[in-house]
Amino acid sequence: SYDPFGDVMEKLTIFAATLSKSLGCNVVITDSKVVIAAGGSLVNNLVGEEISKELLQVIDERMVYGLKSEKNIIVVNQDNDCNLFKKIISPVIVDGAAVGSVIFLSPDDRKKFSECEIKMIQFATDYLANEME
Repeated sequence: SYDPFGDVMEKLTIFAATLSKSLGCNVVITDSKVVIAAGGSLVNNLVGEEISKELLQVIDERMVYGLKSEKNIIVVNQDNDCNLFKKIISPVIVDGAAVGSVIFLSPDDRKKFSECEIKMIQFATDYLANEME
């Protein structure tokens, strides 16, 4: 089967790590099935994990999630602390198809994502979409 992220996997890992370091939060990149890259303290135990149906629904809705106080979304099916983290999720859209997501995660449940972080997640998803066109 065709994997839109196939040729850019190594770049994605570097991209997630760099974003995480710059923003001081965990960064997760998914396709429509699994976590394909992560940066921050979550790196090792998330890559390859199957994403939840809830996250897939958010991706399919093509909306940025986490700007308001929506209910908490479970990111991966396995029991993982990241599911409890405060998060902002932005879908990656290529040629009209929602193919994955970028997620910023913070263990601080009082965190409000700043305008800068919201712009950064939109930049990240636009950048990834351009990489895959």
